[in-house]
Amino acid sequence: MNAQVVEEVRPYRLIRGQDGRYAVVEARCGQVYGLDCEHPRPVASDSALGMASVVGRGWLDFDHANTLFGRMVEMEEHYSQMLR
Repeated sequence: MNAQVVEEVRPYRLIRGQDGRYAVVEARCGQVYGLDCEHPRPVASDSALGMASVVGRGWLDFDHANTLFGRMVEMEEHYSQMLR
């Protein structure tokens, strides 16, 4: 399965899969990461196939994925400070 970027506000992307479902991924330094709380997080090369592969069971309908995307973008500053 491949995925296509619908919207991007670095480092987050709202993506659409071939089946019409949506997800949010994080893209940094040529890699994409799933938002799943698994450790280690799913990671793949930054490509259409890579984006789809890191989502796992995280595919959502558009409204839920768009809400998640908005929250992740809003909280990016907080997340980056936590990692410092």
